[in-house]
Amino acid sequence: PAALAVFTCAALLADLRPQHRALVGLGEAISRHPRALRTPLTRGAAATASAVPSVTLYQFQSCPFCSKVRAYANYYGIPLEKVEVNPVTKQEIKGVAGDYKKVPIAEINGEVVTGSGDIIRRLATELGREESPTDGEWGTWVDETLARTLPPNIYRTPGEALQVGNMVSEGANFDPLSSLVVTFFGGAAMFFVSKSMAKKAGIAEGEEREALYKGCAKWVDALGEKPFMGGASPSMADLEVFGVLSSVKGTDTHKDMLASTAIKGWYDRMEAAR
Repeated sequence: PAALAVFTCAALLADLRPQHRALVGLGEAISRHPRALRTPLTRGAAATASAVPSVTLYQFQSCPFCSKVRAYANYYGIPLEKVEVNPVTKQEIKGVAGDYKKVPIAEINGEVVTGSGDIIRRLATELGREESPTDGEWGTWVDETLARTLPPNIYRTPGEALQVGNMVSEGANFDPLSSLVVTFFGGAAMFFVSKSMAKKAGIAEGEEREALYKGCAKWVDALGEKPFMGGASPSMADLEVFGVLSSVKGTDTHKDMLASTAIKGWYDRMEAAR
């Protein structure tokens, strides 16, 4: 209680602008009913309607791994029935995948698949697409390195943690009490948990942004003169990196990343390609 009170006071004193509404994030509107939203087809050449799989995605809107799945599905025109999971109670996923309590979880044509990498690759299989060796290598880097730089950044300060908490509660269909719990308790908890996550990822305190910028530089250097890692069009690797980075859209972290690294050109091309 004392820690939560300190966090709340510090957050309320921070310079919090009304950026939190921007979590609606990847250019998608959030359904006010947790099972009502289906994303429209955006790439007619992706597959015929009969070949498009039926997918229900259990997610946190701000989760980088969930965002990876959304980015891949959106690019290939796969409609998603999204279920926003309360990050505190996780009531929505109880019993969906046995004792598995992490997101994303997907039901693809009636079969439960867990983990963003397995979900994306299952969707690729459904579409008749193959993963290249390079896609696999970058996918491992995204999961084990790039994605781990985000929590220490978006929860870096009490103000930034409250910013994300506001985004999550604004974009979900939670009742007023649950929204308050998610905003303050969830934000406070992640502020402290993120410090441990940074330590496990080898990120020193005060060097959170530098760790993220280093990841962006690695990707840009590998791109070279190519518009996308896939060449003329985005590959699975492009979509995974974009999904992770766009998960923090609307936050101070996202603005600083685009302003302080050379990744903006590629990021803008990905936005236009969706």
